[in-house]
Amino acid sequence: MPDNNNAPSRLFHSPLDKWDVWLVLAALIATGFVLGKDISVGGLRDSDTAVHAMDGVLIHDWIAAGPSAWVEPMQFAEVQYGHYPCLGIGRHYPPAFAIVEAGFFAVFGISPFTARLTVVFFGLLACSGTYLFLRTLEDRPTSLLGSVILMTLPAVTTWGRQTMLEVPILAALAWGAFGFSWYLTHPSRRRFAVLLILAASAMTFRQTGVFLLSAIALALFVAVQRKRVPWGHFLVCAGLAITAIAGITFSFGGAAAKMFRGRPSFSSLWGFDALTYYFRHLPDSTGWWILATAIVGAVLCIRRDRVKGSFLLAWLLVAYVMLCAADLKYPRFFFVGLFPFAIWSALAIGFVLRTLGESRLRHMAVGLVCAVLCVNALRQQIQYHSDYGAVVAAHRDKIENRAVLFGGTRDIHFVFAVRQHLPWRSTVAIRTSKLLYSCNTHPSVDFQALVDSPDMLSNTMQRYAFGVVITDRSNHLHIPQEEFLKDYLRSGAHYVHVAAHDMRMDGECSARDSIVDVYQLAGPRDRLADYIDIPIPRANRTVRLNLEADAG
Repeated sequence: MPDNNNAPSRLFHSPLDKWDVWLVLAALIATGFVLGKDISVGGLRDSDTAVHAMDGVLIHDWIAAGPSAWVEPMQFAEVQYGHYPCLGIGRHYPPAFAIVEAGFFAVFGISPFTARLTVVFFGLLACSGTYLFLRTLEDRPTSLLGSVILMTLPAVTTWGRQTMLEVPILAALAWGAFGFSWYLTHPSRRRFAVLLILAASAMTFRQTGVFLLSAIALALFVAVQRKRVPWGHFLVCAGLAITAIAGITFSFGGAAAKMFRGRPSFSSLWGFDALTYYFRHLPDSTGWWILATAIVGAVLCIRRDRVKGSFLLAWLLVAYVMLCAADLKYPRFFFVGLFPFAIWSALAIGFVLRTLGESRLRHMAVGLVCAVLCVNALRQQIQYHSDYGAVVAAHRDKIENRAVLFGGTRDIHFVFAVRQHLPWRSTVAIRTSKLLYSCNTHPSVDFQALVDSPDMLSNTMQRYAFGVVITDRSNHLHIPQEEFLKDYLRSGAHYVHVAAHDMRMDGECSARDSIVDVYQLAGPRDRLADYIDIPIPRANRTVRLNLEADAG
């Protein structure tokens, strides 16, 4: 294979033409089908999806509120949180996805469907960016293959069908990779500035995107040795990478720092089990045959272009080291490291198929591989959750203009359902995970009991005398406070059971079924407090929820 490292630079392996347009369109259609499967089925899915959806709602409502709100964004956010206590923007997550999602909400309405549609949009961006990056290395069939491989990886399929940040950051990373190739063709100051902007944009979707600047810096060091870029560009990029790592780690209310100094997943951070954690889970994210072909493709990539090959190796190395340095480990975190595997796998498979020559048979073989990948991805199931919006809509007359307590381990999803189906700020949604206990998405992280006995629960409920309580019977996280509440409501001493909604989902899907109960206060209201102060995670302060509007 020829070494093109010192040859005159050109962006694409062969000039783009109408066939590239058709192939990109085919890849986009495949991506739409794979990520859009069951897009309208059920409600929000993963526990974090409600947070990401409500972040988009915050931006949507803030813009819609007009100039008076625009000049006081923090005050607006606090008042919004007082009605819908479910936000992650600023304290946990960067704002880029929420901003785009707000636009989708404005056009298509606030719903779980629209939230997932936003993720599909980013999937299309990731697909096109991957195709263009591969075209700087290879021909059209291999580029098509790589874009389809990436979008049908098991991890991409799983998280791409949910309102999560994995696919949006993948889109930013893919276009950052293409920007790196574009810069190498003519390393001017203007292109270097554009490259830095593209690389930095990954951090605006998720903090883990900070690694891309470091990977580019390492690749630029290799390029400097081969006299393809100036030293100054490498030094600037390296300095920005170090600054970004320090800034991201201690920003967002310490959320990133918490990941590195929080609950450890292993007793020893640098033990064998900890260091091999992500490699051991890698086959679940990519599949064994993609992983096997990627090993061959990594060698081919280095031979094809030393600088771009080094860039992908640095991508994997920096991402892996960064995540190994984190105390808290979870397979989903390594999502940012999957891009090189798809590229390498495509190069290896494309190398084998090139033995067929530039014949129709080769094109048919590439199409067949892509079709098999898509069919396999479409067969992959994820766990769906029922849509609480149906319950909120059915009891609108009981909920509107009330302060309502929502219980269950998915109480956060009730908040989104209230905003979806009821007029803006007409209801104060109160979560049991704010009133009875507090934790960071999971009881194993920062759990704090605010009510620690049935008697204390009874006193709390009598103090606030909520007119309506809606709770999900499921308690798969085994939180004692949720059981205290259910026992209190079932006793019938203070609340009467008015409805039970069977949220069982039809179809052959991996669904978590549940039953939602609706209770109303049995006797006259004798409330002892007109407000509740609920904590803002990691902010060391509270927001006051006003109960005075609940006069019913």
